[in-house]
Amino acid sequence: MTGVMIGAVTAGVEEFIVLRRGLGYRSPSQERALRAFGRHLDQQGHHGPIPLESSLDWATSTASIDPCNPARRLTTVRGFLRHLAAIDGATEVPEPGLLGSTGHRKPPHIYSESEIGDLLGVKYLVTFTQSGETARRLSRIRSKIPMLAFTPMQATRSQLSLTWGIETYLVPVARHTDQMAIQVDESLIQSGRCAEGDRVVIVAGSPPGIPGSTNALRVHRIGDAKNKVAPAYQDLD
Repeated sequence: MTGVMIGAVTAGVEEFIVLRRGLGYRSPSQERALRAFGRHLDQQGHHGPIPLESSLDWATSTASIDPCNPARRLTTVRGFLRHLAAIDGATEVPEPGLLGSTGHRKPPHIYSESEIGDLLGVKYLVTFTQSGETARRLSRIRSKIPMLAFTPMQATRSQLSLTWGIETYLVPVARHTDQMAIQVDESLIQSGRCAEGDRVVIVAGSPPGIPGSTNALRVHRIGDAKNKVAPAYQDLD
C-alpha cells in the first residue's frame, strides 16, 4: 500500500481537527477550509511558524464574489493559528475583524402594533390602560388604523380626549386579559364599530392593573370571547 505524503502544515491541521473533535466540535465546512489552508501553505513550500502575510494571502485568494468571504476564511483558521502560536510561540494570529465583517446579516426587525395590524388587516388597535401612557405611546406612531383606548379611570379618559387619534371607552376593571377580550367584543359590537369575525390588535399589560407593565399583544377575532369559543372564556363565568 502506497502511503500518501502530506506536508507539515496539513499534518498540523489534521492533529488540530482530531483535537477539536475530541472536545466535541465538529464542523465539516470548517474542516474543509482548514484542510484547504494546510494544502495551500504546503504547496507554497512553507515550513515553520506561519506569518500573518501567509494567512492573509490564503484568506483573500478566493473566487467568491461575497465581499465578506475573506473575513470568514480568516476567522475559520484563526483558531488553528492560535493553537500553533501556543506551541511554537512565533505563529502570528490575526486580530479579530482584521478583514472586516464576517457577515452582512440585517438586524432583526421588531414589528410594532401598527405594522402587525397592517399586515393582518385589522380594523382597530385597542389598548387597555390605567394611566393613559400606553395609549399616548400608541398615538405617537400615527397609525393609519383607528386607535381605541379602554380604561376604568374617568380621569384618564378625560386626559386622553386630548391625545391624537385616540377614542376612549370607560369600562370596568378587568382582572384577566380574557376579560379584556370580552369587553372589546361587547363594546365594539354594541357600538356597531365591528362585526363578528373582524380582527383587532389588543395591547395590554399582563397581569392587568399594574401601571407601566404593558407586555402583551393579542390578535383578537371579534366574537370569539363573547361566544366563548375557547375554554378560557368559558372559565370566566
